[in-house]
Amino acid sequence: MCPLSLEEREKIIKDIDSRSFQKRVERLGELHQIKIERNVGVFGSQRVWEYGNEATHNYLNGSYRSTIFCCACIVDHIFRYEYLSMPGSTLADLRQKNTEITFGKVIEKCEIKCIETSSNRLDEYISKAKLLNKIRKKVAVHPLFIDIPEELPNSRLKDEILIEGMNSILNLVKEISPSEYARLDTGITSTDVEGKNTRYELKDILSKPASFAPRHILFFFIGFIEWNALQFLAYESLKIVRDIDLGLYGKKYLDSISSS
Repeated sequence: MCPLSLEEREKIIKDIDSRSFQKRVERLGELHQIKIERNVGVFGSQRVWEYGNEATHNYLNGSYRSTIFCCACIVDHIFRYEYLSMPGSTLADLRQKNTEITFGKVIEKCEIKCIETSSNRLDEYISKAKLLNKIRKKVAVHPLFIDIPEELPNSRLKDEILIEGMNSILNLVKEISPSEYARLDTGITSTDVEGKNTRYELKDILSKPASFAPRHILFFFIGFIEWNALQFLAYESLKIVRDIDLGLYGKKYLDSISSS
C-alpha cells in the first residue's frame, strides 16, 4: 500500500507540472515549427502511431534519449515494410538465427534491394536513416555518459570518462550542424570566495584533460551539454522521422483526408 495519501500524491504531481509547465509550452512550439503536433506518423501502422505518440510526449517532457529511441523504432518499422514491399523479399530475410536483425542491418538490406530492383523510392531517405541510427547508437542505446559512483576514490577517472562522453556527443552535433556546435561551444565565468573571476572555456576543458577546472565547473558543462546537445539531437531525430514519413506516405495521407 502506498504510504502517501491521494491528496499528497496529487500535490506532488501538481508541483512537478507547475515547475515544468513553461518548458513544455516552449517545446510544443518547437514541435509545431516542424509541423509535428501530438504525434508523428502518417504511415498508418498502429505500432508506428504508438511510437510516434511516445516520441512527442517524451520530447515535451525533456526525455530526449527516449525520443531518439522511439524515432529510430518508427523508421525501423517503415524500412522493414518497404523492404517487404519490394519484389523477391521475404520475412526470413529480416531474421538471423530466429532473431530480428538490427535497424542498421535493415537499412543495409533496403539499400542493396533498391539497387537489385532498380528502385529509387528510398534514395532520398537512406542517408537520413543512417544518421538516425548513428544518433540512436551513440546516444539512446549504448552508454554515452559512462558514469561511476562519486564515492569511488579515483574521482579524476570519473572526470576523464565524462569528458570523453562530452567530446563524443559534441563531435556528433558538429557533424550534423557546425552552427549548433558553435552555439554550444561556450564558456563560464566563476567567482571565488575572494571575489576573483576566472573564465573557463568549454574547448579548453575538453582539450586539456590534464588540467581540469574545478569539479563544480566541469559538472556545469556536463549538465549544459547533456541538456542542450541531447535536445538538439532529439529534435533532429524528429525531423528525420517527419521527412521520411511524409516523404513516403504524405501524399497518400492527404489524398485520404481530402476524399473523406
